[in-house]
Amino acid sequence: MARKDALSFWARVGAIAAQDADGAPVYRAVTSDTTSRKKAEDALREQAGEPRARNDELSRFNRVAVDRTLRMIELKREVSDLRGKIGEPPRHRPAGGETAPATSTKAHE
Repeated sequence: MARKDALSFWARVGAIAAQDADGAPVYRAVTSDTTSRKKAEDALREQAGEPRARNDELSRFNRVAVDRTLRMIELKREVSDLRGKIGEPPRHRPAGGETAPATSTKAHE
C-alpha cells in the first residue's frame, strides 16, 4: 500500500460486509500500518539465520578436522606396517584407538 506521501508501507486490512438501514450492502474496512512489525519480524529472521550459518560452518570444520585425524591415524598405521616389513620396530603404537609416537633408543632418522 502507499500512504498519502506516496511512501509504501506494510498493512493489514480487515473488512466486513453489512447492510445499511435501507438494506443496501455496505462494506467496512480498517487498514493498519504494520511496517514496524514487519521490520521486527525480518530482523528476527535474519538473527535466526546467523546461528544456523555459524553452525553449518562449525560442522564443516568438524568434518574436515575429523577426516584429517582419521587420515593421520591411517598413515601412521601404514608407516608402522612398512617398518615392520623391513624389520624395524613401529614408530607409532596404538593408544586408545589412536596412534602415538613410540619411544626409541635409536637416533632420529
